[in-house]
Amino acid sequence: MRKRDLVTVAGAVIVRQRPSTANDVVFITMEDETGYSNFIVMPDVFDKFRSTIVSSDFLPIRGIAEEGGMIKGLYFEPISTFVTKIGSHDFQ
Repeated sequence: MRKRDLVTVAGAVIVRQRPSTANDVVFITMEDETGYSNFIVMPDVFDKFRSTIVSSDFLPIRGIAEEGGMIKGLYFEPISTFVTKIGSHDFQ
């Protein structure tokens, strides 16, 4: 992944942070089968997708790669409803 590449990542939300010192920027850490991904969510994007960002356990995020492996999130879509419909395959 190079700087300015458009990327889409889907995974489980591990942490959402909105530090008071970050000027309303939200930071999200997600996990998928390849490891952890870190996302920067600017205030205008957070306001647009607020309910999805704060209520979804799983998210696909489309964004632009930044330096240091961070991704600036541009678009969010809830997928937790699909995951709960699938359910787990537990041993009996």
